[in-house]
Amino acid sequence: MSKYYVLGNQTLTASTLLLTLKRGPKAKPMNFQPGQYAVISFKQNGRPTPARCFSIVNSPSDHGILQCSIRKKGKFTNAAANLKEGDEVNVSGPFGGFVFDERRDRKMVLIAGGIGITPFMSMIQYATNNKLSNDITLIYNCTNQTDIPFYGQLVEIEERNPHFKIIFAISNGPTNRLIHQRVYSGRITSETINTAVNNRYDGKTFFICGPSAFMDAMSNILYGKGVLEEKVMTETFGQKSARKKSGVQNWPRNVYILGALGIVIATASVMASDLLTNLPVFSLFNSANQEDLNSTNSRQDELDDQINNYSSGQSTSTSSPSPTTTTTTTTAAPTKSAPVCTTSQSGVTTCV
Repeated sequence: MSKYYVLGNQTLTASTLLLTLKRGPKAKPMNFQPGQYAVISFKQNGRPTPARCFSIVNSPSDHGILQCSIRKKGKFTNAAANLKEGDEVNVSGPFGGFVFDERRDRKMVLIAGGIGITPFMSMIQYATNNKLSNDITLIYNCTNQTDIPFYGQLVEIEERNPHFKIIFAISNGPTNRLIHQRVYSGRITSETINTAVNNRYDGKTFFICGPSAFMDAMSNILYGKGVLEEKVMTETFGQKSARKKSGVQNWPRNVYILGALGIVIATASVMASDLLTNLPVFSLFNSANQEDLNSTNSRQDELDDQINNYSSGQSTSTSSPSPTTTTTTTTAAPTKSAPVCTTSQSGVTTCV
C-alpha cells in the first residue's frame, strides 16, 4: 500500500467524478499496464473507509500520477466526492489482466457501457501518446447525451490519432448536441457492431466493459458472429466488489488448476502402480527365501546322516585338551587257524 495525495477532484458529468492523485515522496512507482485497476481507501471523519476498486484512467506514461473515474453512487463514492487537494489516499495495485497488448491487439474494438469507459481511456491515451499504429474502434453506449464521461477528451484524441474512431450509441433522448459525430439512437445492437467493423470480425480483439447484463448481451452478439471466445476480453465493472473478471486473467488460472489436478492424479497413479508392482515381488522374494531355507535344511539332514553312517563303521578318536593332538589306533591280533592232521596207512599221524 502506497501513500498518494489528492491533486484534483473534477466533476465530469452530474454523476461522474475524475479523481487525480499524486504519488507521495516515499511511495514506490506504480508500473501499471493500460486497462488495469487500483484499490483505494482513505479516512472519513478520522475513520478508515472500506477499500474499493477503480480502473485507472490515465496512461502509464504519466509517471507519478494516478487517475480514477468514479460514479457517484453510495456512501463511499459520495465521500470520495468530498476529498480535497492534499488529502491522503491509500493506493494498492496494480491488479487485473484486462490489458491492451500492442503486439497482440493490432486491431481492437472497445465496447463500453457507461462508466465502463474508464479502462479504455488508459488504452486509448497510451496508444495515442506513443503514436502506435494499432487500429482502435470505440463503441460507446451512454444513457443520454448529457451523461458522456470524457466526451470532449475523446473527440480531441480522435482528431489527433488517425487510427482511432468513435461510435456513440445513446439509449434515450435526442442526440442533437453530438455534432459531426457517428451517433446511433438506442442501445448497441448486432447491426451497430456490423457497421463499426464493416462486417469483418476476423483478426480483431474485442474488449467489453460495463454492467454485467450489458457485457453478457455484447458477448452473445459476438459469439453469434463466430468470434472465438479467446478473442473476447471482458471485465465486470463494479465499485462494490474487489474482484474483476477478465478472459485474459482467467485463462492462466484455469490452466494452473487443471495442471495441479493433473499432477495429483498422475502422482496417485504412480503410487498405485508402484504398490501393485512391488507387492508381488515382495511375495516372490519371501517364497524364494523359504525355498532356499527348506533346501538348506534338507541338505543339512543329508550331511548329518552321512556323518552318522560313517561314524558307525569307524573307530572314534579322542583328542586331548593339550595343543598337540595324538591319535592311537588299536589293531586286533590275527586269529590262528586250527591245525590240519592226517594219518598215514602205517598209523603215523601228522598235523600241519
